[in-house]
Formats: sequence, structure tokens, C-alpha cells
Amino acid sequence: MEIIGIYHADAGILGELKFIGGRILGLTQCSLCDATHHWNPIGKKAWRDEQRKWGNLKAIHRNQQSPEMASITDNQTPCIILANADSFTVLLTSSEISACKGDLQDLLATIRLKLAQKPHTI
Repeated sequence: MEIIGIYHADAGILGELKFIGGRILGLTQCSLCDATHHWNPIGKKAWRDEQRKWGNLKAIHRNQQSPEMASITDNQTPCIILANADSFTVLLTSSEISACKGDLQDLLATIRLKLAQKPHTI
């Protein structure tokens, strides 16, 4: 099982520049980016530490989704999905991530809570 955050931004230099420009102008926003990176291009240290601790927690950009992931997320990013060997399930929606208000610890607590509600995944 993997827990995969999908940013509301595209990977690559052009994608990053477009996101940063949009963010500066107030045209683009990603609540998952706020929680895991804010303005730090390599991510918050606490985020990197949590990824190491969990071992199955990662994040990708929306243009890095597999076709199967994209069919589940349906362009509703950011989101966090649960990936099992043969299926994907949305674990946290964009609005649930936004409710964390950029607080990484709140986001992680929300992920834990959602996982606890899915006893077959723990």
C-alpha cells in the first residue's frame, strides 16, 4: 500500500515556473503544496522526515499520474490517494486537504484518521 499525494501543479521546469508565477499573482493555489513545501523547493524538513518514517508516503505532480490514477482523481487535485496492488481510492479530497490550512501535522493527523477508518488497509 502506498499513500500518494497529488499536487495541483505539473512537474518540470515549465510546470514549476507556471505554478510559482500563478502563486505570486494569486491565480494558482495548492493546499497540498502549502502543507508539504510552502516556498521550500525541496520540501519542508518535517515532510521529508515523515516520508522516511512512513516509508509508503509520497507525492507526485498531476502530470505524473498514471492513466488509472487520473481516472480516479478526475482532475480534482490536490488529493491524496491510497494505492494498492490493483486499485486506487481517494483518501483525502481537495477540500479535506484545504481544511488543514497548510499545517503539515494537521494533514498527517487527517491521513491517519482516514486510514484508521479503513481497517482493511492497516
